Amino acid sequence: LEKSFTIQVINLPDVPTSLTLSGNVWEEQRPAGQLIGAFQTADPNPLDQHRYELISGEGSNDNWAFQIQGNQLVSQIIADYL
Repeated sequence: LEKSFTIQVINLPDVPTSLTLSGNVWEEQRPAGQLIGAFQTADPNPLDQHRYELISGEGSNDNWAFQIQGNQLVSQIIADYL
């Protein structure tokens, strides 16, 4: 049995080039629920949508202290460095 078929190669859009967080300071003794910063993704495709989440793995021990709401990183605890 022989069958002819066509393969169509679709050029996928460019992938995001960087991820940044607008803030990198978490002030001590501020109440839980404070905005730490907003994520922004540089993407050559302006129609792409991005979802941010905390994942498990190396460096994830303190994920419980944060929450992501949309593109914002928010504290879940009062920072106390003592």
